[in-house]
Order: sequence, then structure tokens, then C-alpha cells
Amino acid sequence: MAMYLARVLGGYKLVEIGRAMGLERYSTVSSACLAMKQRINRDRALAGRAKKIESYLQKGQRQT
Repeated sequence: MAMYLARVLGGYKLVEIGRAMGLERYSTVSSACLAMKQRINRDRALAGRAKKIESYLQKGQRQT
């Protein structure tokens, strides 16, 4: 979820996310983001949690 949100909300490059997560290959990040997107599209509960996290993060950005 963290990788997916960093990509979608933060607009970070796959390499940047991978480096921050301690991964050597950016393809791992790409696969994780794609898998999370697919899970969110299938699972309403997960989609709701993702929306709540997204909302929380966006509120935090407006306050700073």
C-alpha cells in the first residue's frame, strides 16, 4: 500500500520508491503497485481503506 500511495499520490519514480524501501530493483515496486491497484479495484473494503489513507495524507499536506 505504501509503495502504491507513494506512486499515485506522491508521483515518485519507481527507482525513488525502491531506494526508500531498501529494494535494489525498481521492477519490484512496479509489480507491487500494479498488484495493489488490481486488489483495490476488486476489494471494496481495501478501496475504502485506501481512500481513508489518501484523505488523511492530503489533509496533512494542506495543514503544513
